[in-house]
Amino acid sequence: MEDSDAKYYLDQLNKYCREIAFKGEGGKHSDKIFDIAAEKSIPPTISQLAESFAMLIMSIEARQVKLEETIAELEIAKGRLEEYSKLLENKVASKEDELKTIRRLLLQSESQNLEFKSSARWDYRQEKPNKELEKVILKTIAGFMNAEGGILLIGVDDDGNPLGLKKDYSTLRRKDSDGFEQFLISLVSRNIGRVFCQNISINFYDMGTTEVCSITVKPNQNPVFIDKLDGAFYVRTGNSTQKLNPRETTEYISKRSGSKPSQEPDL
Repeated sequence: MEDSDAKYYLDQLNKYCREIAFKGEGGKHSDKIFDIAAEKSIPPTISQLAESFAMLIMSIEARQVKLEETIAELEIAKGRLEEYSKLLENKVASKEDELKTIRRLLLQSESQNLEFKSSARWDYRQEKPNKELEKVILKTIAGFMNAEGGILLIGVDDDGNPLGLKKDYSTLRRKDSDGFEQFLISLVSRNIGRVFCQNISINFYDMGTTEVCSITVKPNQNPVFIDKLDGAFYVRTGNSTQKLNPRETTEYISKRSGSKPSQEPDL
């Protein structure tokens, strides 16, 4: 082989080295160097050098591909993190707005769409748990569903003063807001019906030294009865919840649905 040929291949090898070192280009530089090593017209020493160098470059290229994949994964993770951060910011802002709304509600009086309850299980007069209070909660929720909907605040006295939920928590197996929410969902599910749980939204608000539970109740198109209370029908009227007798219930449901009740002669 002539010296000019050897110099040509050495120049080619040097060229690819410079491309890799200074340009940082990816691609298949290793293939090009393997092509040089495969040339039968070059001396064995240069061929071996080129082959060894090609193996090294191939290893670097593999690592570069892995690095690029990692960078792509990190970019995806970064995008998801930014989305989550925005959602979290919106949620915090929404929670703050909701808290302001709760504070405004506490300054109001009970109404067609607003009810205050000191507790759901703890009897402040008797200083002990009282399951009869659970019925009061059920009546209020059903009454809202059968009317225009509304908000029930638990842990608040009749004057809108926060009392907190610690007493109610103390009556539960799980003595925190999660346990209280589970209790409320179970209460509605067992006594009114599981399907009606979708009509309520439960949230908790830190009022500083106390915590308040808010139950937002959506109105239900069809009448809601409390099965465990003899199928009683309750409706929100003004600032109280009223139990209707069978005739009143029929008339109310007919009026609400827009149809006329059948007129039967009085006996």
